[in-house]
Amino acid sequence: MFYFKATNKGHLVGRFLDRFGAECSVQESSYPDEPCIWVGVEVDSGGEGVSNGRMHLNRQGAEELIEVLRYFVNESELGKYDSGDYSVGSRVRGVGKNNYDVVGRIVEFKPQHSITVQDQRVSGEAGSYSCAWDQISQLWVPEGPAPESISTLSHLMDD
Repeated sequence: MFYFKATNKGHLVGRFLDRFGAECSVQESSYPDEPCIWVGVEVDSGGEGVSNGRMHLNRQGAEELIEVLRYFVNESELGKYDSGDYSVGSRVRGVGKNNYDVVGRIVEFKPQHSITVQDQRVSGEAGSYSCAWDQISQLWVPEGPAPESISTLSHLMDD
């Protein structure tokens, strides 16, 4: 379970338990020079407080960590997607704010420039998404092959 609340200073903190029951948190930082968050363990699984158990991440650090975590969620191992995971015809799933859970195919690929994805549920320009090359893995992850389908003839012959 992951829940959020405000700290006494008005910063948002999310609390959750790790796999072994350690109390962890992610919290907005009051660092004045740039937006940052604190992430890590506060109380270990034995109930002992942990000093210096949290990391302080700026947006770039969090973005890099997200890419590794997203890869782990999808592939069950550590790694990062790279440009070799994206080509014309590849199926991808949206993971950005404006394309979350959109599943489509890459229909245009301009190396070192951009890609264009066509949503499989929305045809034409309304279902077309383009993104800059340096944001590909932040907005799209490989989806794998299309699910197996059965032809109408095979379906009718099974009945």
